[in-house]
Amino acid sequence: MMDRACVCKLCRYACHRKCCLKLTTKCSKKYDPELSSRQFGVEVSRLTNEERTVPLVVKLINYIEMHGLYTEGIYRKSGSTNKIKELKQGLDTDVNSMNLDDYNIHVIASVFKQWLRDLPNPLMTFELYEEFLRAMCLQDKKEVIRGVYSIIDQLSRTHLNTLERLFFHLVRIAGQEDTNRMSANALAIVFAPCILRCPDTIDPLQSVQDIGKTTA
Repeated sequence: MMDRACVCKLCRYACHRKCCLKLTTKCSKKYDPELSSRQFGVEVSRLTNEERTVPLVVKLINYIEMHGLYTEGIYRKSGSTNKIKELKQGLDTDVNSMNLDDYNIHVIASVFKQWLRDLPNPLMTFELYEEFLRAMCLQDKKEVIRGVYSIIDQLSRTHLNTLERLFFHLVRIAGQEDTNRMSANALAIVFAPCILRCPDTIDPLQSVQDIGKTTA
């Protein structure tokens, strides 16, 4: 389907290639050089395209897999606040030119978690929040798994690709639990609030209880 479509890089409006020349609808977004380079606080769909199926900021977990798989508490310990801010600003300015060798591995891990938290719509989207919670409350484990897969299948391609890359990464981290002390449960406690957040319409106290269901 996508090989026969044109997609605006700014607003992500898509149409058939044959319709491009006849299009009368104007782009709803203005070009902003600063916004175009931003990686944080930006919709996942604006960070991907046909050639790049996951956001460039995923280079952070690529680096962690090469240099931090065996680091104790890789996602539990925080890096320097100043260095986290510096790396975040650098990635927002030019993600391609950042040399991650200049940063402590815990800084890199902290920045990646921050990127997930800053997404306007989390990887497990607001729209699917209630469905996911209902699936997690099912009594039969097989039904839970079936329900979760059914929900994930409803995600957009960009969210799904990024989520798959994240899960692959977390499996690799958990595989070295004896060394890094990051069990699957510990990773769930860290990442569940990053990828599954409640909509603003839900009471914050209720959301805390909801997150508990996802890590049980």
